[in-house]
Amino acid sequence: MYNDTDTHPVRRNHLGRHVIVAGLVLLAFFASYGWAVSARPDVVTATDGLDAPAGYAGDPECSCCATDGGERIEGRTTVEAGVQRVYVDAAFGYSPNVIRAVAGMPIEITFSEGDGCMAEVVFPGFDIFEDLTRGGAVITLPVLEPGEYSFSCGMQMVFGTLVVE
Repeated sequence: MYNDTDTHPVRRNHLGRHVIVAGLVLLAFFASYGWAVSARPDVVTATDGLDAPAGYAGDPECSCCATDGGERIEGRTTVEAGVQRVYVDAAFGYSPNVIRAVAGMPIEITFSEGDGCMAEVVFPGFDIFEDLTRGGAVITLPVLEPGEYSFSCGMQMVFGTLVVE
């Protein structure tokens, strides 16, 4: 005879089955992830322990982690009313991703609207962080000394360089 205080054999094994199934699901997930990573020749382990596409060196010449071959897309500023100006399309990376400017004049960089990885632009050397999701942004830089100044997306995956000569 069965009463409420007895533990039914079917109910007793119910929890054990859930634990076994959950363990098998986790094992399958980690095994398939390891197989997927090892099957991709374009993924290498970076020095910081994160996976990065082959060819990524964290350099400013890289546009979108070198997935496009690290193609340099150069552009020059034009001078209007004593200010150097340049337009950068930020829809799918920076175009241009290398901007050439002249020392001794302020610089105005207009970035198009971006989203996802391209939702922000960061100039770490100037403590500039601008949101590009609401129609883009205009970055105004003061008169700069000759040198190279880097910028990136907020996730530090897409890079560009301002070269002041």
